[in-house]
Amino acid sequence: MAEFATASHLIMQAASVIVFPCLAVWSARTGGLRRLACATVGIMASGAALALAQASAEFGNRLTPLYGYGYVAPRILGLYALTFGLPVLCAALVAAFSTRARIGWVHYVGAQTSAVAGWMAGIVMASFLLPLFA
Repeated sequence: MAEFATASHLIMQAASVIVFPCLAVWSARTGGLRRLACATVGIMASGAALALAQASAEFGNRLTPLYGYGYVAPRILGLYALTFGLPVLCAALVAAFSTRARIGWVHYVGAQTSAVAGWMAGIVMASFLLPLFA
């Protein structure tokens, strides 16, 4: 089950940086801010659900039997918030504020760039902040 947890984590990270900017641009262009908000909340909720599932021992987490679910789950949620949630929010903000761009690929490149920058910033912040809570 540990292989599934690692694969699902990598898929969610890649989706937040590669797939979600495209979804955010499409949502903002076709449905406006309401559809963009629904897409953002939906992917953030699925990320939080996956983080809470991966904090359990059934998904191969070996720290949960030692320290307990209440100790491990907030730390995994913090890691997911920084490395998954921050790129999603950056891409959603760029998609929301650049809806007037006439050329579609410019809109997507802006959302993609902000997602990558948010992902890199999340990794740097996680490497500095998460050891403080160990």
